[in-house]
Amino acid sequence: MELKKLEVPTASITDVKKSPMEVFQLAREKGTGVYIFNREKVAGVMITQEQYERLVDDLEELPMEDVSLEGEESELLQSLKNLFPGEKVTTAKWIDDHMIELGFITKKSEFGGVGNIVKELEETGKLVYQLRQRDNAVKVELIGTPDSQAALFDQLIIKRFHVPVNHD
Repeated sequence: MELKKLEVPTASITDVKKSPMEVFQLAREKGTGVYIFNREKVAGVMITQEQYERLVDDLEELPMEDVSLEGEESELLQSLKNLFPGEKVTTAKWIDDHMIELGFITKKSEFGGVGNIVKELEETGKLVYQLRQRDNAVKVELIGTPDSQAALFDQLIIKRFHVPVNHD
């Protein structure tokens, strides 16, 4: 993943090892998380306890919209739940093949390559699939990351799926 210029505080893993309290103090002063780098890659983000508790409170206050789908869409939602019951480690090809079976438009290149699928997930953190039926415009977002520990370049970790609610 290529990061553009970060406008947040950063620290190295060495800084954290030497003085974690200084990193927490920086997070407190800046009012935001501090990105922690290990070998020029983001390893994580450190925030203070207060910042964490505020995030948890904000998350609890967010209204949860129930997606109520009828008929075929309800079956589609159930099929997605069966495919992605929780965090799933699989290949980009497997994901695309199964999404095609459900009626979504392929994301493979014209030659059957999956590099663009991996690239989209790296750049955006999600894969957006759209049903072939244009009048309906159902989209599904697969949230995840490439599996950096895997031997296969197209190994992905899908954490969850999301069906954006269309408020037309």
